[in-house]
Amino acid sequence: MRIPHYNRALILFISTLLAVSAIIFPTSVLHANELSIAENRVLDSAENFFIHLKGRKFQSVWELLTEESRKTIVGDVYNSSIKLLPNLQVEDVKRDFENNGVFFNNYWNAFLNNFNPDMILEYSLWEMGVVEEDSAEIIINYSKSSKPAFLRLFNEEGLWKIGLTETFWTRKKFDFLQNILDHIS
Repeated sequence: MRIPHYNRALILFISTLLAVSAIIFPTSVLHANELSIAENRVLDSAENFFIHLKGRKFQSVWELLTEESRKTIVGDVYNSSIKLLPNLQVEDVKRDFENNGVFFNNYWNAFLNNFNPDMILEYSLWEMGVVEEDSAEIIINYSKSSKPAFLRLFNEEGLWKIGLTETFWTRKKFDFLQNILDHIS
């Protein structure tokens, strides 16, 4: 059977289109899978942070924080404590946090007195926000709030870290932060 000329052109066009699609499609799937892997890593870090916080595994919580969050927390505790302990050095507080000391445990226990991780783990819906190479955002919709929270995470040395202070300290002093610092002092 002889194929008319116009059908040959159509077949050639469709074959070319399919060949080009076959080349392009796998790369699109690969990119989507990479994004999915990144999203999963971001979500895992955030979930682990709140699970460890709930379980009072403070060392694991500390390890999941960004370097900036750690510096800010140590600085806040130092600034609050220097009033009562005038000989205290910021390095003393930093060392205490690195060694699960009194300041470290008091800080996280006071934090939990003012924040219930179940608000995030059990009573909130999570949505992925923007995921970039070095930063990501999770949109957290707490069931009793009309406004979502935007949890910021940062990729530090290949690990997704929670930007606790980068997320929540931007409004300067929260009541819970002041309560935590008052409790420590």
